[in-house]
Amino acid sequence: MIYLTLKKVTGAILFFFLISQIPVLAQCFKVDSLQRQLLLLPNDTNRVNTLNLLAQEVVQHQQGKAIFYAKQAQSLAKALKFYKGEVQALRNQAYANFLDETQLKQDDALELYEQALEIAKRENILTEIAACHKDLGKYYFELWYQKEENYQKSLDNYLQYLKIVEQLKDKPRITEAYEIVGELYSHLNQDDVAIKYFLKAVEMRKEDADLITPQGSTSSSRLFAKAQQVYELEIENQKVRNYLLIVILLLVTAILVAIVFFYIQNRRTYKILMAKNQEITNQKRDIEAKNEELALQAEEIARQNQQIIQANEQIKQANQRLQEMNENLEQIVIERSIELWKTNKALINSNKELDLLIYRASHDFKGPVSTLTGLTNIGKMVSEGTESKQFFEMIEQTSIKMDKMLEKLHAISYIVGKKIDKKLINFALICQNVKEKLESLAQEKQVTFSYTIDDNIQLYSDAEIIEVILENLVENAIIFRNQDPNVLAYAQVHVSQKTEHTQIIVKDNGEGIHDEHKKHVFDMFFRGSEASRGNGLGLYLVKKALLKLKAKISLKTKVNKYTYFKVKIPNLYS
Repeated sequence: MIYLTLKKVTGAILFFFLISQIPVLAQCFKVDSLQRQLLLLPNDTNRVNTLNLLAQEVVQHQQGKAIFYAKQAQSLAKALKFYKGEVQALRNQAYANFLDETQLKQDDALELYEQALEIAKRENILTEIAACHKDLGKYYFELWYQKEENYQKSLDNYLQYLKIVEQLKDKPRITEAYEIVGELYSHLNQDDVAIKYFLKAVEMRKEDADLITPQGSTSSSRLFAKAQQVYELEIENQKVRNYLLIVILLLVTAILVAIVFFYIQNRRTYKILMAKNQEITNQKRDIEAKNEELALQAEEIARQNQQIIQANEQIKQANQRLQEMNENLEQIVIERSIELWKTNKALINSNKELDLLIYRASHDFKGPVSTLTGLTNIGKMVSEGTESKQFFEMIEQTSIKMDKMLEKLHAISYIVGKKIDKKLINFALICQNVKEKLESLAQEKQVTFSYTIDDNIQLYSDAEIIEVILENLVENAIIFRNQDPNVLAYAQVHVSQKTEHTQIIVKDNGEGIHDEHKKHVFDMFFRGSEASRGNGLGLYLVKKALLKLKAKISLKTKVNKYTYFKVKIPNLYS
């Protein structure tokens, strides 16, 4: 009976393994097809293209084979003076070297990219010039030893790429270039310039709905969203400005008409007065004629005054209409504010649903992972071959990693939704619990863990959350111990009472943290060292726990010397 059950389990595992290999098999079939096609092709440009395609298909898993095909393509293209194929062959070699991730190979990749660019420029092949600049931009952006100057070099190449695709009027690539350039400016902390390029991308995406919205990094996604808001707000503001401009133009037109009318009337009055004066000077009419003329002038002045009153009334009406438009504008602002409130409320609900999903997922996956671990233990016990045992051990290690990740996710969800239990903290009990939990890991890493606690500690807070903070900081110190076997590795905890808070210091003499990684150590899924075997959730969990307690943390570190975390926890009196 046990044999049949084991047979079924083994069969199921093999079945799922074969299913997972379907994409690999599909790629193998494509490579085989291209290789058979290659046997039938003469030494012409089609053969060059086929060799380049083979290099591209195998480059992810077989860099050496990809370089072999690319060199064949380069040699044949050079003999045929097929410069486009030669450029593509050089680019394929460069990409294969770049994937090797060693500095020597990556330097070779840079030299090959530059050689390809030189040939493309010499032969004026615009599409390949653009592709070379894009490859160089990606090369500098993805270097494992990224520095600010690499971002600048990447930006320079992507700007050249943008210039060429604009010349070729290739809208999808122009949009892509705008987004990448915007992301690079955001990495260089030039957010204003980044938003300008993101705005251009947004405008092109509004014109073409088939273009896909980018997924970029956290900072670039934030700037892209901000650019969308600026673009939409600019559209609404433009509408309002248009309405105001129409009103102003109408008002100015009315004023100009009134001025022209007044000018004509005043000109007419001036002529009448001149005529009367000339008549008085020349003819010396009698007093009655003069009085009559004066009466006519008075009547004309009265009529003009009436016209002025009417013009003032028109201006008053125009001002009233303008005031009504301002009130409508205020109503529009109120409506927009209500919409933003509703959107914010929906976002809060979505965050709550996401927290529930993480909690349920981490809880529901716990059982299957435990079952998988148990099955691998049974498999190791009953299997006879060395290869089978190794296979089950690999499955067991994977299930252990999954179990640890689920524990971290469950802890994150638990802390976010947990109600703080304010009690007097027993730091001796917390430190002893942490020591027991991490004892096997400390022995494995040969790290000495110790703690000291001052006598006058009086802290009211949540013990569970403090234990989570301490456990993850100490675990981090043990995992990243100094790799020098002559160094006596240690992890130390010291708890002391300050005036306004309780202070916890976690110190180790491990490998330390590089300057460019300091600002990312508390980010979710960030792993800044090759020694990391976790999932990048430990220090993120610490950050969530600190926020829950309104606590603060600071970091001092020196590579291969020490790492020093200082935690300040406020007193939450019960």
